[in-house]
Amino acid sequence: MTKTELLELVRENFSVEADYPFENDSDTAVLRHNSGGKWFGIVMNVPLNRLGLNTARPADILNVKCDPEVGASFVNNSVFFPAYHMNKRHWLSVLIERADREDIMFLLNISYDLTRHRVKK
Repeated sequence: MTKTELLELVRENFSVEADYPFENDSDTAVLRHNSGGKWFGIVMNVPLNRLGLNTARPADILNVKCDPEVGASFVNNSVFFPAYHMNKRHWLSVLIERADREDIMFLLNISYDLTRHRVKK
């Protein structure tokens, strides 16, 4: 999957357009809820050695929020990693080019649900 395909998947399934909030970074895309603006994902281009791989080649990653047990079950240090630049217990990094569409959708759905605005009773 490519970043473009991922952003189209988000557009189709969540009716969300990527946001580019960082003034000096036109590559980093934030995925926000339409109501409330809370993040449920972020797409970044990072050197792979920042994920623990043995190369500095840059690649697109997706960070998603997930339950710590679910995240731990995915981490394999090949496609799924403890989150880059986020809380490693509650966020997971996905190497987009190696991930299956089904896994990405599963994780996006979890992240979307975990970060949605909840109305207090």
